[in-house]
Amino acid sequence: FTGAATCPSSELLEREAPAAEAVFGWLKSKTPQADWTQAKMKDGAGCNYSNRMTSIQMIEALHFADQRGERYKKQSFEELLSIAGQDGTWR
Repeated sequence: FTGAATCPSSELLEREAPAAEAVFGWLKSKTPQADWTQAKMKDGAGCNYSNRMTSIQMIEALHFADQRGERYKKQSFEELLSIAGQDGTWR
């Protein structure tokens, strides 16, 4: 990798922490079957070195998202993801 990091400033990440924790709390409440022990979400960008999630926890989150996908525009979770540089992402 030779490019520059694109993470926001640490000040912005600190301001974002309460929102990230609220979203993570919501995800945990919607997926009680998952073991969220020691999982942490400190920001929504994945830039905070304190973010922690095991592969099994990530699978639980993605499975939950996949189950909900049909509620949004009658599309699957994969169809709802943005295509880099085309829709919903920075060019």
